[in-house]
Amino acid sequence: QTIFYHQCAGWSHERRFLAVRYLKKVDKSGLFDMSDYDYFCYVTTDESLTPSFFL
Repeated sequence: QTIFYHQCAGWSHERRFLAVRYLKKVDKSGLFDMSDYDYFCYVTTDESLTPSFFL
């Protein structure tokens, strides 16, 4: 989980992005445990939100 600021092309100002990783499953069938994740980015101007809000 992380927070970063970025201004995309065509936007008048930068916005706040919250990147979140969700664990989908763990595959233990092989030699090593393999984790499968989903990743999401949320864009907000609300400074009170943290990535943990979305978990």
